[in-house]
Amino acid sequence: HNCIREEGRQRPAAVIARCIEMYAHESVLQTMKAPVQRTQRRQRWVRPPNDVLKLNCDGSFRPNELIGSWGFLIRDSDGDVVMVGRGKINHLLNAFQAELVACLQGLQTAVDLGIGRIVLETDAQEVVRAMNSMAYDDSVVGVLAEEIKSLSIMNFINFECVFVGRSCNEAAHELAKLGYLCLEGEEIISNSLPGDIAVIVANDLLA
Repeated sequence: HNCIREEGRQRPAAVIARCIEMYAHESVLQTMKAPVQRTQRRQRWVRPPNDVLKLNCDGSFRPNELIGSWGFLIRDSDGDVVMVGRGKINHLLNAFQAELVACLQGLQTAVDLGIGRIVLETDAQEVVRAMNSMAYDDSVVGVLAEEIKSLSIMNFINFECVFVGRSCNEAAHELAKLGYLCLEGEEIISNSLPGDIAVIVANDLLA
């Protein structure tokens, strides 16, 4: 009684066999068409061109405590660290504000160093939109965005703000985490790297 019924009639064995053959062939074709899974290479930090410095910034936010931290580092075309910074902020509104504070701290340090050409890299797409449009000018943290834009226009010959993935911004991310260890309002700006961050920076150059 192993018969397949179609509209109440028994289908001949030859037809059943042909259907099975076609189904098997179709299955093979589908398998052949299946996309090949390729292991994507992990993105890494890329050195800036000669005469350009790169500023990586990151902010962190703890919504339950309404506190945050920031971290940044500036590197040259050889991948050497020019300056790093980190700090803690109390009474934050959101993660976006922490990201903007990180960028502002990094850019102000670049201005103080007399840097003329800089690329700002962030893993926060909102920051890039804020820098390249007026979308956030009327927001609660719009004053911060305006201040960053003003700094960039008045102090740099060339300025660019670009989005990168977290793996390209890992050193700044870890610096921001260290920022929580600072006192409120404390800013640690230095040309020396904490040990764990030095390992990340060295690994960035191996890419």
